[in-house]
Amino acid sequence: EAVSEDLRNKKMREAFVPAFEPLLTVILDPQQPPVVKIPAVYGLARILRTGTPNVGQRTKIAEAMIAELASNETHWWYQMRLSSGLGLIALDVSKQPIVVKALKNVVSDPDRSWTVRTEAAKSLGQVPIPPVSDPSSVVRAISEMALQMAQAAQPNSDNKIWKTRFFKLYLAFQAESPNEKDATKNGTPGLLNQATASAAAKTAYANIVPLVSAILKGEPLTAEKISPLQEWLTSTVATTGK
Repeated sequence: EAVSEDLRNKKMREAFVPAFEPLLTVILDPQQPPVVKIPAVYGLARILRTGTPNVGQRTKIAEAMIAELASNETHWWYQMRLSSGLGLIALDVSKQPIVVKALKNVVSDPDRSWTVRTEAAKSLGQVPIPPVSDPSSVVRAISEMALQMAQAAQPNSDNKIWKTRFFKLYLAFQAESPNEKDATKNGTPGLLNQATASAAAKTAYANIVPLVSAILKGEPLTAEKISPLQEWLTSTVATTGK
């Protein structure tokens, strides 16, 4: 720690930023097993969350995490931690699209686990999405994943494993708690709270939240609950051609 927590004197804990260099060495080393890399990502996330890395340092961390996340053949837990870590990174406008693109690719990858894909969706709600990243396409990617996941969950929607996955899907649109901050440490997480994405997110959210509600309440995912999302996605393809 650069600064230890001292609530009496109103000092908050601050991570030691220079530690990011050896942690990057660990995660980029192909000889290191996941059991070592995963705690290294936790350390990087802690630096991003409670430290003050500058934009150059945040860019290095982002590029390393993105390089590691490019493979869908690594352990799913490692992929999940990388996806979560990217949700803590806000870069300058010219670089931010690399974070958005990497997370969007994970959301759209059918070969990754639902746990990893929904973690990436949650992270997309935490990072800035500049206009150049086409916010509406980000919302659509999450919506398409939501439909696919609902169809996959339909036969056994009472399985408790779906609750965490659908709740993370919900967190792509809304903050988990009133005091939570996004990657910029100034704004509120959730696509509905982002000026660039909120318009596109409203309709998607209206169609997705009933699915989340059903899963969390232990109710069956009926065709009637799923069809509005499916019909909306079909209609947007017909209207926009994409």
